[in-house]
Amino acid sequence: ISDGDGNNRIQVDSGGNVGIGTSAGQKVVVGGGTNGRVRIKVDEGTNNFGKFDFSTSDSATSSATMIAEITANITGTTPLTSELSFATNSGDSLSNKLTISSGGVATFSGALNGTSASFSGVVSTTSASSIGFLAQTTANSVYPYFRWVANNRSYWAAAIDSGTDATFKIGSGNTIDIGSLFEIDSFTNTATFNGSVTISATDNVI
Repeated sequence: ISDGDGNNRIQVDSGGNVGIGTSAGQKVVVGGGTNGRVRIKVDEGTNNFGKFDFSTSDSATSSATMIAEITANITGTTPLTSELSFATNSGDSLSNKLTISSGGVATFSGALNGTSASFSGVVSTTSASSIGFLAQTTANSVYPYFRWVANNRSYWAAAIDSGTDATFKIGSGNTIDIGSLFEIDSFTNTATFNGSVTISATDNVI
């Protein structure tokens, strides 16, 4: 299909592949030049949405045919706000596994796993029985830790097991396990503060 100047705009090859603005190398290819963009137009209205569906069917939307789904949902108007959700199929059952709100809050409906993860904003997890993060290792001298950075200052909490000694440490600095401020030794059941301890008199704490 060509425009009025004779330039090809849409190509369909013998295998049924479609190319829009480019050659038809796959089922659908959209050529966007330096900065490509594909748009789904949605009428503005609360709970209106646009979807990308991955399915085994041409038209059915039942969980038995849906592989996965990405949904952009309008959560408010004037001003326009939205959320983006990602759904996967866990056995003929399509459900949201990750939702990112208009404020940047990421909500996971399952475990958060990986060798490395970085987030900007608030991360929350939901579970029918508990809420939390699990950092786990089975190798000695390889320790799970959480690290926080605020205004270029680094703080961390780590569980360190050498095989003969196991401690939970809280500290500051860019290097984990150096400069710990507080330690709990699981072998001796002792807690050690590496510095002064201040208790406010107004708290009535003994």
